[in-house]
Amino acid sequence: DEHTYLGQAYLNWNYRYSTQLSFNAGLHYNHYFLNNTHSLDPRAGFRYSMNNWGSLSLGYGHHSQVQPMITYFEKTLVDTLNNGYLLSNKALEMSKAHHFVLAYETNLGQDVRFKTEVYFQDLYNIPVTQNPSTISVLNYGAQFGAPNFDSLVNSGKRRNYGIEFTLEKYFSKGYYYLATLSLYESKYQGSDLVWRNTAFNGNFVFNVLYGKEWKLGAANVLSISGKLTWAGSRRYIPIDEAKSAQLGYEVAVEERSYENRLKDYFRTDLRVAYKSNSKRMTQEWGLEIQNLTNRKNIFTQQFNAQTGKIQDLYQIGLFPVPFYRIYF
Repeated sequence: DEHTYLGQAYLNWNYRYSTQLSFNAGLHYNHYFLNNTHSLDPRAGFRYSMNNWGSLSLGYGHHSQVQPMITYFEKTLVDTLNNGYLLSNKALEMSKAHHFVLAYETNLGQDVRFKTEVYFQDLYNIPVTQNPSTISVLNYGAQFGAPNFDSLVNSGKRRNYGIEFTLEKYFSKGYYYLATLSLYESKYQGSDLVWRNTAFNGNFVFNVLYGKEWKLGAANVLSISGKLTWAGSRRYIPIDEAKSAQLGYEVAVEERSYENRLKDYFRTDLRVAYKSNSKRMTQEWGLEIQNLTNRKNIFTQQFNAQTGKIQDLYQIGLFPVPFYRIYF
């Protein structure tokens, strides 16, 4: 039932020194009306074109972000007799970050592009608990259910760094492809002052997309496309199986939070479609097969109180999706 507002304004300036060198600069302003916190963030970037050798870019930006809404409205019981509550997180400031990026991009022919980026992000002012713990707002969303931590303070930190590669062929001659590889590290520091992996530190993501079309006559098209994803899965808080079996409910080993990852995520999808065009409408028939290899990707782990064991819960297996569409 609660509500608030966020106001934003920005100023951007671009200057081209020559046909090869350009400069971008700007300011971004945020004002959060719930607690009247605000930020003024500078951004700047250079781009240098090396003609046939491609282009080189260098950028810096300071970024501010409000906390999840549910965090601000977390209630703390302060008066048991009168059922009095306090919004102990209402005064939280915005999380802030320094972003640095160096990028190189070049064309490998008329319709193929290659790009690589190296980046570093230094985050601070992250809400964590007052007492020493592994809890950080940065890991919200990794577990089921809404987080309910109160009396948080802006003293947490995080560091992200990595390198990304992109190889893309634009659609021409009846086909296209896109391949991306990201190698990265993501660490955070809670109120216990220990640097740990974040819940989302999968370390790598590899994607490949491909599509091919054949014209059948003047108005019909047959297409086939596929996608492959291979990624380091999310990290987890381990479960103390022996203690959980003894007590009858799940007991987490908080001091070992996010040390390990679940089994790597791997999935391939395949899609075949036939499209028929007419003056008044377009019809499309197709079949999409998700998780073509029927890979058992782990969704999460949980303690089974009946068996006294830790069990894996899996994501969807092979799943065919036939479809028919009409475009008017």
